[in-house]
Amino acid sequence: MQLQEVPEGSRIRLLKQQVNNTPPDCQNLKEGDEFVFHRLDGMYSYCTQDDGTVVHIVAWAPVEIIPHKSKK
Repeated sequence: MQLQEVPEGSRIRLLKQQVNNTPPDCQNLKEGDEFVFHRLDGMYSYCTQDDGTVVHIVAWAPVEIIPHKSKK
């Protein structure tokens, strides 16, 4: 599924990174990275990594929804 189809607040896994369609600060992302999707902002998203780092993945990036990690 594409990121734009994911409900806000979902935990997602990136299935394929499209470096040419990503802002420069997000070009080090790779397939398999996990994020929490917060919202779309135009053609990019507002997502966070577990350490709180904000990333902006393109809205059409292929992703899958995964269960949230349990907090210990």
